[in-house]
Amino acid sequence: MCDTATPPDDGPSAHQSSAPTPAQQAAAIRAHAAEVLARVQEWHDAPGWQDNDTNQRRYRLTADAVGQLDALPDPEHSDGLAALVDAIHPILTEWRPGRPGPEQAIYAAVERLGREAAAWR
Repeated sequence: MCDTATPPDDGPSAHQSSAPTPAQQAAAIRAHAAEVLARVQEWHDAPGWQDNDTNQRRYRLTADAVGQLDALPDPEHSDGLAALVDAIHPILTEWRPGRPGPEQAIYAAVERLGREAAAWR
């Protein structure tokens, strides 16, 4: 006999399924990093791009960090996410708010990446 006032017991898997797996977290970090790289590439390709040492360094730093991230395997356990976060750390420390134009879009994408990277801890 079933009591309609008592919700069914979905078991522990229902509660565990709400937490993302390491592979899902890795995919989200990679997607946000790809978004950052796309915004940086748009900035680089824009007519207002200033080809100076600082901008070239920031462009290369971002491309290199995303390249390193892409070279890493997906982690099997949550502690394996640390290597992914280490790969994107230069991006998180380089881009800061306060610059106008396309750099604001880059910073917004970096903020989303940073929030995703912090979520696994």
